[in-house]
This record gives sequence, C-alpha cells and structure tokens, in this order.
Amino acid sequence: MKVKELIEFLKKQPQEIEVAFQCFSEQCILEADHIDVVELSKAREDGWVHHKRDDKETQEYLLLPGN
Repeated sequence: MKVKELIEFLKKQPQEIEVAFQCFSEQCILEADHIDVVELSKAREDGWVHHKRDDKETQEYLLLPGN
C-alpha cells in the first residue's frame, strides 16, 4: 500500500475513533484488507489495549496489523 492509498483509505474510516496496532517484531507491506475496525477494551493509562473482555469497558479502534 502506498501512502496515497493509505490516506484515501483513512478518509473513509470513522474519524473519531482511536488507532491501535498489534505489536510485532517483523515488517510487512500494509494492505487495506489488513486494517479493521474492531471493538477492544479501553486503553490503560500507559496506552496498552487489551482484547475485548466482559469485565472491561470497550470502544472501537482502527486496528493496524501485527502478529
């Protein structure tokens, strides 16, 4: 995915949601079909975001890929 394509893709996404990414140790080319809007737990004060859990408040994120 080129920067121009990413910008056009992002213009079509909900503009008020947080952006999160999955941590990983290798790199790969970003493709639009690798990016999802998902419901996860609200971020902790240190910025870490857990998977959706019944005992945690949740919100939507634009999730970039990782491992």
